[in-house]
Amino acid sequence: MYISHYVKNTSVLGPGKRFALWLQGCKKQCKGCIFPEGQGEVTKGKWISTEELLDIIQSVKGIHGITISGGEPFLQIDELMDLCRQVKEHTKLDIILYSGYRFEELEAKYRDRFYKICSYIDILIDGEYVEALNDNQAYRGSSNQTIHMLSDKYKPYLDQMNQLRNRTVEFEMNSTGELVMIGIPYKGFQDDLIHKMVNQCHYYY
Repeated sequence: MYISHYVKNTSVLGPGKRFALWLQGCKKQCKGCIFPEGQGEVTKGKWISTEELLDIIQSVKGIHGITISGGEPFLQIDELMDLCRQVKEHTKLDIILYSGYRFEELEAKYRDRFYKICSYIDILIDGEYVEALNDNQAYRGSSNQTIHMLSDKYKPYLDQMNQLRNRTVEFEMNSTGELVMIGIPYKGFQDDLIHKMVNQCHYYY
């Protein structure tokens, strides 16, 4: 599996504490993409086996599920299916999966493999990011994206999840010393962040 990176524990990409995984490679190139670094397919990621990923996921204590994003996860559909299968067979974690393609597009293109993946995941959030439709809905970059409940676990909370406007982000320093932002920022977040850094930072010598 070709991945960008992962975060072992976050609370901003779905209900509860979650392991978050970003796969590398995407052909959409949506205007205003929150993670353009995830588009390159050849040189920007790293290879890891699904078995090794499962071992890492199982080593993390206190998480409720995993969230898989990208990039575009369905560009690696066979590896994606294998990882989801292993997670469901060997853990009690739920799975949230993001895709830039609509449910109907995935169904038409992948057929049985798509149905098989759907049998493993609890929530599919589909649709490409449309900058003009970014209205701060939680769990989605833009309002054209749909939350599909594919298991019963979160079905009672669908209306609540659709109405949430409480986007938030977390920051983590990765192993190479880079500051990584996790989550979907509210519209205008980057401008606000730069303004606050310039005007509210205090330096002590």
